[in-house]
Amino acid sequence: MHKTFIFLLTFWPLFLYAGLPDSLLLIKQKEHLLSDKEKADLYNELFKTYLDENVDSALYYGKLAEELCSKTGYEKGLASYYNNQGIYNKDIGNYYTALLWYHKYLQMAEKLNDPKSTGAAYNNIGIVYKLQKNKSLALDYFQRSLTIKLKNGKEKDISSTLNNIGNVFIEEQQWDSSLHYYFKAKEINQKYGNLKFLCVNLRNISEVYILRGNPDSASVYLPKAALLIAQINPDKKQLCEWFNLLALFHFKTKNFEQALLYADSAEQIIRKGKFKSELLDIYKLYADLYGEWGNYEKAFAYSKSYNLLRDSVYKESISVQVADLQQSYDLRKMDAHVEQLKQQKYFFAIIACLVAVLLLSAVYFLRKRKQTITLLDLKNRELRKLNEEKNELIRLVAHDLKSPLSRVNMLSQLILQDNDISPEEQKQFMEIIRDTSKESLEMIIKFLSLEKSDIVDYHLKIEPVNLQDLLHNKVKNFTPLAKEKNILLKENIALNQLSVNTDLQCLRQILSNLISNAIKYTLPGGEITLNLMDDDERCIFEIHDNGPGIAEHDQKSLFTKMKVLLNKPTGGENSTGFGLFIVKSLADRIGAEVWVKSKQGEGASFFVGLSKKNRK
Repeated sequence: MHKTFIFLLTFWPLFLYAGLPDSLLLIKQKEHLLSDKEKADLYNELFKTYLDENVDSALYYGKLAEELCSKTGYEKGLASYYNNQGIYNKDIGNYYTALLWYHKYLQMAEKLNDPKSTGAAYNNIGIVYKLQKNKSLALDYFQRSLTIKLKNGKEKDISSTLNNIGNVFIEEQQWDSSLHYYFKAKEINQKYGNLKFLCVNLRNISEVYILRGNPDSASVYLPKAALLIAQINPDKKQLCEWFNLLALFHFKTKNFEQALLYADSAEQIIRKGKFKSELLDIYKLYADLYGEWGNYEKAFAYSKSYNLLRDSVYKESISVQVADLQQSYDLRKMDAHVEQLKQQKYFFAIIACLVAVLLLSAVYFLRKRKQTITLLDLKNRELRKLNEEKNELIRLVAHDLKSPLSRVNMLSQLILQDNDISPEEQKQFMEIIRDTSKESLEMIIKFLSLEKSDIVDYHLKIEPVNLQDLLHNKVKNFTPLAKEKNILLKENIALNQLSVNTDLQCLRQILSNLISNAIKYTLPGGEITLNLMDDDERCIFEIHDNGPGIAEHDQKSLFTKMKVLLNKPTGGENSTGFGLFIVKSLADRIGAEVWVKSKQGEGASFFVGLSKKNRK
């Protein structure tokens, strides 16, 4: 690849790129002749276009668009405004605020029954989750976007989503998967002559080859991308990404002077556009570049700048979340006050009507009064039921958070207080804290998505689950808690690798509740065995302890709500009576069986059976 050729092609678009497109300038000159909707569309387009040149002007036109759309009830224009706000906040690193705007865009698109905008909204939300390093949610929203676009026969539109899926896998260093999606997107863009996205595909393919250590393969696609860059009149963000890639290429090929030249060009654009995500990337590249070059003073300075900016972005994100929550709270208070005034207005209107009716007919008044009392009684019962459901949900969430939080607290205290802990043990404890926190967060996200109070009403995510790995992780996570009571926690696996299609989060909660109960009711010095076995039809988990056992009359109602046993926890722990009820509810939901075998004074065995029909 001829380096001078690449250099000229790369800088050429800088001299071509300038201001507003001629079409927009022409429309703006005739602004006084446009209808309100046409003006709103113009302001939205100016909002989007100026984001790359002049943020203040962009926000000014965005405000005009929002005011005009709200005044005229132009919902399609409002949807475009919401999307542009999402783009703006995403580019400056306000990811939480960007999600709020993109979700408003999604709601409006669904209200308008606009599948193209709905698919775009899912795609944009996925991009934000990708930037937040949330791989599972990013892939989930990208898949929704693909489904919508394919359902409506929009093959041309799916290339951007395929490319974004490739971006997720490249961050996971899953090179083959990322190339698979990039090449699929490339075929579609070549088919429909979409040069802008084809350029993005070629650039991304080059980046994969650079990162996996194949610069020769990258040099095949870089000139092709350079030719397209010169044709598509890219925006600043695209130019920044292009310079960044060339800097990375020359860095990997040990051409440090050329890498520094491109990195400097990228930084100039980044600082003008305030692209925080890209600035983080360029700081890291500078630190690596100067480190390889032997200039450790500059390498340290850029590494420090990288850490400061990363912390700043995180703090800004937290501040924005707090501000959004406060604003949301204030709006709810205002809505409640307005609703109260409306109710008062309606109440006085009803009283006036009732007085008029009373003057006309006493019989009619009595009949209406009876109907009103009946309606109020029904509403009161509904409100009481909703309040009971809310309280029960809070109790269930609190119960299932108590055990993991106790483990996190205990392990953090060990790390802080015990100076004899080896680095290997510290790493093991931190991995357990990370896994436990992740499980707790996933559980909270599921509970927050509920529309009803019943724990089994949320949407299941059925996927292949490796039962042996799951059991290993549970033993690893609960061993420190068992050691605190001098309890031996063992595992016994009587089958080979085996996966079953089920909901991983549900199965985790079931096992966590049963293991936590076993530790709670086993005497210090006792022993708990976790068995994984199978019979002809089922794969079976057994949690066996040598605790006090369970009386026969207690076993009949063991899995009912608020059931508190006569046996007391052996370490002074609390017992709410919700744990086994949650176990049974979750087991029913995923089609599993749960049962107990126990004799007073001989310990207890709890079993979870999963049908082999789901075996993979």
